[in-house]
Amino acid sequence: MAYVLLGMSHISEDIREESLKIMNVMIKYQPDAMASFSEKILPNFYTLLSTQSKSANPNSGKYIDFHPPPFSPSPFLSLSIKY
Repeated sequence: MAYVLLGMSHISEDIREESLKIMNVMIKYQPDAMASFSEKILPNFYTLLSTQSKSANPNSGKYIDFHPPPFSPSPFLSLSIKY
């Protein structure tokens, strides 16, 4: 899991994308593990959502200005992943 978290914050866009692919596989096959790491995963995921891709033009509508919720969604995430 540590490598996925490191990959999500890597300077290279390709590595960030690969870490998301690995995270998708982990969600599919190890949902309980993903739920237990949700407090560490979600801040990195929020950062990925709010970071502009170097290849995206800010005027193209591909840029998302996302702010994390003011509460910790980990209990909600763990419930939704388990079902």
